Amino acid sequence: MFGFVGVPGFGIGVGGCGSRRTLNRCRAFSDNPIGVHYLVFSGSLEESDVRKAAAGAKDAGYDVLELPMMDVDMDTSMIKSVLDEYGLVPTGSLGLSVDADISSTDLEVVKKGEKVLQAALSNTEALGSKFLGGVIFSALTKYAGPPTEEGIANSISVLKPLAQSASSLGIKLGIENANRFETNLLNTVEDSCRFIDRIGEDSLVVHADTYHMNIEEDDMANAIRTNHEQIGYMHVGSSHRGYLGSGSVDFPSVFEALADVDYSGVITFESFSAKIVHPTLSSSLAIWKEKWVDSADVAIKAREFIRKEMAAAVRK
Repeated sequence: MFGFVGVPGFGIGVGGCGSRRTLNRCRAFSDNPIGVHYLVFSGSLEESDVRKAAAGAKDAGYDVLELPMMDVDMDTSMIKSVLDEYGLVPTGSLGLSVDADISSTDLEVVKKGEKVLQAALSNTEALGSKFLGGVIFSALTKYAGPPTEEGIANSISVLKPLAQSASSLGIKLGIENANRFETNLLNTVEDSCRFIDRIGEDSLVVHADTYHMNIEEDDMANAIRTNHEQIGYMHVGSSHRGYLGSGSVDFPSVFEALADVDYSGVITFESFSAKIVHPTLSSSLAIWKEKWVDSADVAIKAREFIRKEMAAAVRK
């Protein structure tokens, strides 16, 4: 079993060593389960595609498969059976659409978003998963202006009871701050922390993502060290969504910070290419280019890169 958010009997992936620098870093960090996003392998949730994704994740050496949770009618029984067969732990994430934006001032839109999130939580439980994250506080889109207090209040009014329901199910909800071109509400890790504090529910954790942090944070490592007590899930992705380790993200400093705070949660590789098309995300995330064409190659190399960076961080 893994010591991370998503497995009963273990806590969330928060740091336990503070921000101190030591020669012998805490050991929990090096035992982190490693995940991969489903869309590295497949763009649909048909059984043949689920099997393709599960086999790809298992063959590449991953422990966790993060599922896209936008489809409220997903066949959770089939998906759970396949993941159990391959020995993979499921997590899930989604981004709300514009017509289901819970930070909207249109209450009908807010109500639709609430139903989407309730369905996603129900599906998370049905999958046997203990984590649901993503941009669940607003739409995943470029906004024309800043958020409104009314919209923020609407978002909180939906997320607070959702978090209470999640708590009763033993599920953690991840708040994934995203860059300014994909949400206007929460752009930095500190933004997410303050938002979670305002809601005041223990089932909420920060879902941090290096792709977004690379755009919005002054110092990614400092953001991790300063806010580590609320970080419960990590996405690692390159600045261009391609091969992990290419691009401009300073991964050595990120992994060193995670080691410093003894982060024990899942570290999930997220990458998108036009080679694997999802009808919703391909448009909302502007995935027009083929950053890679071989799912197995990008997945295997990403896992190797993560383990290499983790080992280097622990040795420092």
